[in-house]
Amino acid sequence: MLSKFRQYFAKVVDPIAKYIAKTGVSPNILTVLGVVSSAIYLVFAWYNALVYAFIMVILAGFFDVIDGAVARVLGKVSKVGEFLDSTLDRLSDAMLIAGLLFTGINGFLVISLLIFSFLVSYVRAKGELLGLKMEGIGLVERAERIIFISVIIITCMVNLLIANVIALILLILTLITLIDRVFFVLKSLI
Repeated sequence: MLSKFRQYFAKVVDPIAKYIAKTGVSPNILTVLGVVSSAIYLVFAWYNALVYAFIMVILAGFFDVIDGAVARVLGKVSKVGEFLDSTLDRLSDAMLIAGLLFTGINGFLVISLLIFSFLVSYVRAKGELLGLKMEGIGLVERAERIIFISVIIITCMVNLLIANVIALILLILTLITLIDRVFFVLKSLI
């Protein structure tokens, strides 16, 4: 959903990407730093250091946004980078969602979020492989999941019951996104 506003975010992201591009840092390194941030988040979540976990989620989200922007600025958009980004994004997603288990979020919700988030990503990848433009289809893409996870972590520090309700809302929106994408692909192919 937020991808529909990409042109507005570009006004903020592009100057940062241009600055980072001047440092000579490879976009693939930024992608790897996103996964490293997610792994550190997982450790902080394990130790229930939620403030630090929250910071690492924000950092992982930052690297997720900036790696592609730096690749575009440098003219280094490649199939290898695209594959690496997509693959490592799934690893990062798994760590970000799994870490919610350590914060007190209901295990059923966390496992369901893992399953449906991966299915949302799979349907997008398969749809694009079939020649469809899948970006912006559905309510909850990766950016929204990261925002929701950030809010859940903050809420865990205040009220675990409300945090579980927010996780349930994320699960419902993710399921709606999956259904929306499946119907979009089927309708487009018929």
